[in-house]
Formats: sequence, structure tokens, C-alpha cells
Amino acid sequence: MTGDVVRVPVRDWGALLPPNDDFGGRVELQVWPGEPRSITVGYVVRDGRLYVPALLGARKTWPALVTADERVLLRVSGKLYPLRAVRVTDPAELEPLALALGELEPGTRADPDALATWFFRLEPPRETTRRRNLGESAPAAGRSRARPDWCESPSPDLARP
Repeated sequence: MTGDVVRVPVRDWGALLPPNDDFGGRVELQVWPGEPRSITVGYVVRDGRLYVPALLGARKTWPALVTADERVLLRVSGKLYPLRAVRVTDPAELEPLALALGELEPGTRADPDALATWFFRLEPPRETTRRRNLGESAPAAGRSRARPDWCESPSPDLARP
């Protein structure tokens, strides 16, 4: 994937992406930094947070890759956002997502192990989160056409599944 890299965390994805309450819209996501794979996935924004579903998550390759290495790259309008894909397992957070996708009957408790669809919340990279928590300033808001550093090589302790 190519585009301008944006290193400033997005506080509200709803300001960048069109409304998509039924997961019908699509975004491009690159997973597995060592051997990048680009996929097109549905999304939904809830309370400013961006979520992507993995239909039949246990059977697909990309959710396993993201579980092994959470670093992903999101492309929106020609811009690249280095992020982390964190699987949603909290029933309270899962319920509105599963309801929106029709994976859950109203009034039923969301059990992440029972759902065929896995949901991932896209968050800023750990370095950005760590800096913000420590009160350090974020990296310069400059943009570059290069891919983020993490795209060049996988973590040495990860073997391709």
C-alpha cells in the first residue's frame, strides 16, 4: 500500500469515514507486516472508535495473522494510518457490534467464543499510546510517502502461520 503516512492519532473516526452502521462500507487494511497482505473489510464507527469484522474469524487467515501480530495499516482516502487491531472480547463492547451485523438476537448476551464473527477495534500503535500516557509529545505531524518502519520486517519471534 502506498500513500501519505499519518502518525497523529485519530480521535474520532466518524469525522474521516462516512456513516456505516450496517458494515456495508469498506476500508482497505494491510496485515502481517513481514509479508504484507491487503484486504478489504467492512467497518463501523461507534463512539468515535473504528471496528472491523472478520466473518467466520476462526476459519480465515487474516484474523490469525492479526492475532499473532496486531500491527496493521489502514488506508483511507489515500492516507495510511499505522494502527493496532485488538480483538474485542468484552461482551458489553461486543453486543452492539454483533447486533448491527445480525450475529446476535436482541436481549442475548454476546459471547466472543460463540460468535462466528470476530470483531477488531483499531487503535493507535503502542508507541503513540505510551507517549500520550507518559505525557510525552507525539511525533511531528509531518507526513511521508514512505511506508511505516514496521512494514519492513516482522517481529523476529513470529513464524508465519
